Amino acid sequence: SSENMNRWDGVYFVSRGEYRNGIFKFQIVFPEQYPNVPPQFCFRTPIYHVNIDRNGTLDASRSFQWSLTSRVSNILDYVKELFSAPKDGPLPGTMQTILNPEVARLRLQNPEEYQNKVRECVDASLRSVYQSQDGFAIKFDHYQPAVHDPIRNKLSELAESTPEQRADFDWRAFLEDAALPPQIGRRPRGEPCDPFQLFFLVDRSSFAIPHAEG
Repeated sequence: SSENMNRWDGVYFVSRGEYRNGIFKFQIVFPEQYPNVPPQFCFRTPIYHVNIDRNGTLDASRSFQWSLTSRVSNILDYVKELFSAPKDGPLPGTMQTILNPEVARLRLQNPEEYQNKVRECVDASLRSVYQSQDGFAIKFDHYQPAVHDPIRNKLSELAESTPEQRADFDWRAFLEDAALPPQIGRRPRGEPCDPFQLFFLVDRSSFAIPHAEG
């Protein structure tokens, strides 16, 4: 966040698996001992998942050994792995990574009820996406075609380009040349903003994490 550089606020857009279409807000906190110890990952959106405890905490160290060469992207890859499990497949992760035994039991003993609860979790995440949360920097505004369509089209175009072309693309110049409505500009701190302006995308549209402003 802009107030605390040791905390990253982010959003995970689930594109496949049991939680498809879910939108889950999360925070990554870097302790003083980092990088000797891994960052702490916690979902701010309530989530019903076998590998996430009731407080939204995920313990990536149960899945891989953190080292000085590890990166935050390793944790994000682990999160994607947990959420991409097929509907009728085995439990994601391993027995060691289970943090919510009640969810694991229901998944094995009553798959239909388990799927209902997963769908309730996804639906609840969609209803809460526009709700502001104390201590969470990201605030979404409702989709406005005049403001967001040009950016969405450009994102689709860049998705088909080379990594070099994406790295060289100047978003600031694009926004100025597009002469978009004033909603796309900077807003007072704490006001809802256009997420495409302030976020960079990890693995295209899976994660959005605030980009530090100059």
